[in-house]
Amino acid sequence: AARDVVAEVLTESLQLLKGEGIEALLRTADLENPPIKLKKPKFAQISSLEPEAKGVNVYDKVLSVPENLYEDAHQVVIGDSSGIVTLRMRGDKHKACSEGKVVRVQNARVVMSKGHMHVLADKWAALKEEEHDVGEVNQKNDLSATEYELVDSK
Repeated sequence: AARDVVAEVLTESLQLLKGEGIEALLRTADLENPPIKLKKPKFAQISSLEPEAKGVNVYDKVLSVPENLYEDAHQVVIGDSSGIVTLRMRGDKHKACSEGKVVRVQNARVVMSKGHMHVLADKWAALKEEEHDVGEVNQKNDLSATEYELVDSK
């Protein structure tokens, strides 16, 4: 069975190389299993973030200059019309953060550090400067300043 699959793949590759083109390859393609369609990301407001949330997508204005925590870790304060939060990032993601600019953060996660909430843009997250209106930033609602208490689930 494995030999048949290898032979079929080699035949298709040879047809493509011999000049029959992509049409020959498409005729033999598996049309019963179409490619997976990706979902459009849903962007949230800062105030809707919860502890330990994953897959966080937000548009926010950078309110501070990137601060170096250690080695390749930086943090900035970001915010929108619903509140502000501390964004921590690894590697050179901090280069996209300039004070006053709007950034798009995708696939980040919320982490807790000493009872305080932070958004973490790790290696799986995307961080890019964007042209997007986030409105007047509400600096009174600082989610990172709020201390959360660990509750026993017993």
